[in-house]
Amino acid sequence: MPKRLTVQQKIWRKTINALRDTLDIALFWRPREKRDLLYVKFLAYRDLRHWPDTQRPQRLLDYLIKALFDDPDLCRRRFITDKELAKVYIKGVCPDARVPRTLAVLRTEAELRTYDFPNPCVIKSTHGSGDALIYRGQSLDYTSLMKYFQPRHYRATREINYRLLAEKILVEEYLDEGTGQGATDYKIWCFFGRAQFVRVLSNRQTGLVTSTYSREWVKLNFMKNEVDHPKPECLGELMRLADRLSEPFHHMRIDCYVVQGQAYVGEITSLHQGGRVRFDGRPEVDLLLAPLMEDPSADLLSLLGMKPPA
Repeated sequence: MPKRLTVQQKIWRKTINALRDTLDIALFWRPREKRDLLYVKFLAYRDLRHWPDTQRPQRLLDYLIKALFDDPDLCRRRFITDKELAKVYIKGVCPDARVPRTLAVLRTEAELRTYDFPNPCVIKSTHGSGDALIYRGQSLDYTSLMKYFQPRHYRATREINYRLLAEKILVEEYLDEGTGQGATDYKIWCFFGRAQFVRVLSNRQTGLVTSTYSREWVKLNFMKNEVDHPKPECLGELMRLADRLSEPFHHMRIDCYVVQGQAYVGEITSLHQGGRVRFDGRPEVDLLLAPLMEDPSADLLSLLGMKPPA
């Protein structure tokens, strides 16, 4: 359940949003990339009360936003942001990688209206984020699904890699361990082409639980109330896939699943939660992790003052 905002928080958010939109209009003459960067910073300040400094970054959050807007190969980043084309990239770089099977790509409202959705399946836009719908035979709200053909995510977040993407709907197989909870997510954070840590998310249907581990599976406790997750047997394969897929980028998050002991690559994410979420269990982590964006040889456990496994 989303956290309910207080009256003061609602007023604060509306004020910041009004100021952000006013500046966006007033600065229309500036390059779009500059305006988009300012927009992302305002959203971060609205939600975190921290203004990202991309000129002299000190926090991991600052570096992540800087890496997105300073990427010299934005075309490639846009290519892998598109959920249909990301699978082309994944299979091209790692031909042995498993990806959720694509059942259909719907490009028009007519195709959406006439398509017979398999039960079960996953429905999501190829140009958005966080809008996946799990279809299990229920009646579909086509009015809401039509909105998938709009560039809503870019308009709302101004993440530059979502701009200019074609509006499509992706239908793909639903991955499940047979428990009804869906597959366990492994969101692998990579820096300089090396996986450094993994956010594990499970039990999405009944109550999301998370935990954070190093690539050696040392529990890091970045977030509040983390639970223990068993080390997956395919951890080595997960790390290999993440290393290879993130190699061309300063930073990338490789989102994977494990089903019946087998690793799947789901999506590739450039900016975690649009740059508006930090590890809230230990606020200092945002500072401690910053060297991962500066030094390819930085050791995660050393940065956190932890010992490697025996």
